Amino acid sequence: GVEWLQVALMTLALLATMVVSLVAGVFVGAVREHEIRAMLRAALFMLVLCAPFGWMAIGLRLVAEMDLNQRRELAFGKIPRWWHHLLMTLLWLPLVGMMMTEMIHTERMAPVAFTTSPAYLIFLAGQGDIVPFFIQLIALFWLTFVLVELAGIRLVADLTARKDEEAKLDSYVRPNVVEASQGMTTLPPATLQKLATRRARRGPGGVGTRSPIGWLLQPPAWMPRLAWAAVIASTASILVFAFDYTGGGFGGSAGVLMPLLAPLLLFAVVMWPAVYFFVAWQAGRLFAESRRSGSIELLLVTPHFREVAIREQWRSLRSIFLKPGLVFIGLTLVGALLGEFSHQLELSPGNRMFMSRSGGLLDWLLDSIYLVLTFLALAWFSMWRAWTGPRPALAPLEAFLFAVVIPFVLLRLMDGLFLGLSMFGVAGGLGGVISNLLGIAWSAVLIQIARSRLNRSFS
Repeated sequence: GVEWLQVALMTLALLATMVVSLVAGVFVGAVREHEIRAMLRAALFMLVLCAPFGWMAIGLRLVAEMDLNQRRELAFGKIPRWWHHLLMTLLWLPLVGMMMTEMIHTERMAPVAFTTSPAYLIFLAGQGDIVPFFIQLIALFWLTFVLVELAGIRLVADLTARKDEEAKLDSYVRPNVVEASQGMTTLPPATLQKLATRRARRGPGGVGTRSPIGWLLQPPAWMPRLAWAAVIASTASILVFAFDYTGGGFGGSAGVLMPLLAPLLLFAVVMWPAVYFFVAWQAGRLFAESRRSGSIELLLVTPHFREVAIREQWRSLRSIFLKPGLVFIGLTLVGALLGEFSHQLELSPGNRMFMSRSGGLLDWLLDSIYLVLTFLALAWFSMWRAWTGPRPALAPLEAFLFAVVIPFVLLRLMDGLFLGLSMFGVAGGLGGVISNLLGIAWSAVLIQIARSRLNRSFS
């Protein structure tokens, strides 16, 4: 097994890895002008730095070689989004891996369960005979290093691109707009419209002060791709596990596709927290950006602002996450039906009880309700904290903490309790049902509190 002290040391080493790799990425991106060369050098750093202590030593040396401006950019400069995203996505994985390994270390899961709960993917990943915890940890460290270092490289590239864009737009857009009004420009109308739109989004204060309505109506193009990536990776990992567990389905041998399971599970486990976080981020985007840009007074005097704002935010969430969510629930429904059908065929006619086994339709139904309520809780809680919280930029993190992290830890501890009771023949089969019901109750209470306090703040 894995001791709590080992998990604490691993978490500290992971934090050191994130700090040092971000420093290395910023340094690499700053000393190389061409992005391809910077990424090649980042790969060289990844190969050379093979231990956390080596990463720490070289990172301190890089910090010593940086000038004052680079250190200020690293400490205070426009990186909280990168840092919070990666921290919330990666930091809790060693703890989860340890908990799942300790809970399910003895044997593989007997029935093949199809469930909509992302925790089930961590359930599979935590089984010691499929993906050992230390292999997960090594893969997590390498993934963390690559992601954070590339984030640092991208940070430098973004800062440089922003400065170039500012200079280009200031010297290029205004003269051409004046010439277009006088009929003296040779630029096509589509180019002028595009440049004028970009100038309008920037606002009078430069980059970062775009209209909050523009932020709301134009979500990033990568956000739907992130949701689809989580759905595809989750479904593929469950299908690979089911295929190998049943021996290939058509007389094949188990274990053929098992090498694909570890990367698929690791990718899915990383993607789902990211999807949760960006649901909360998109939900509170309008309120957070309006408070940050100082346009809150203008929005307050808008007629029916509360109804319009909440309706538009839900519309943006539906346009991004509704289709991937429905596809994922539908695919897991098919898996639950097939699993229940095969289970019923194996039982004698006198012992067939519909919705009676773990991984059947009852678990699927409760997991689906819990998944939907988790998304609703994330959205409502993020909107409430973005509107009333002292720091609206931290509203997605607060929503992620209360709607995902806290219930996940509590319910996994309860699953461990029921697993221990099942060894003595006490309430073993009801553990998953009771945990899901408690999770549903937690999300429902969170939704009610957030909605009531948000409505009260508008009145």
